[in-house]
Amino acid sequence: MSLIRVTAPAVLPVTERSVWDFLRLSLGGEVPPDSADVRTLIEAAADTLDGAEGWLGRALVTQTWVLRLDEFPHSNIDLPLPPLRTVDSVAYLDTSGTETTLSADRYHATGVGDFGRLVPVTSWPATARRPEAVRITFTCGYGDGPDAVPEPIKVTLRQMVALTYDTRTPMNIGNIVNRLPDMGLDALARFKVWSF
Repeated sequence: MSLIRVTAPAVLPVTERSVWDFLRLSLGGEVPPDSADVRTLIEAAADTLDGAEGWLGRALVTQTWVLRLDEFPHSNIDLPLPPLRTVDSVAYLDTSGTETTLSADRYHATGVGDFGRLVPVTSWPATARRPEAVRITFTCGYGDGPDAVPEPIKVTLRQMVALTYDTRTPMNIGNIVNRLPDMGLDALARFKVWSF
């Protein structure tokens, strides 16, 4: 199994302005001089939580992924990175090695808006015996912008940026270099996908 992002989110899961306000940088409504640095910190914080490698195991803002499987399973297919928005296509290599798109009337997408799953109407077709013979393209994420992202996630992102912004160099206490604490991650436990 492999998972590849084909379309990244078009926007950040929090607005830059909300982070500037949180850091008290936007005095007078002006763009702060280090806004590019703040944007980089927001991107890094979002990468820590978002997507296949993120701590949450979720998609925060709309993005498209391809799940590749060596063959169809004998039962349902659980889709990673909730919340599921749409299943865009299910393609596979048939037993002769010809790429085929499975008609949407051959499966049901359940759990849209939450943990997505593909359920075959009867059974999945046979595939060629090749690695990654099945490719499921799907769109996931809470929505198209920061307004759709749950507030606890946005608060934690702002806290992560603030902590990194305020402590831009590691502190050496004795001979131990302190890493940044998992600021706010405990508050996100209810959003974390613990296994897939």
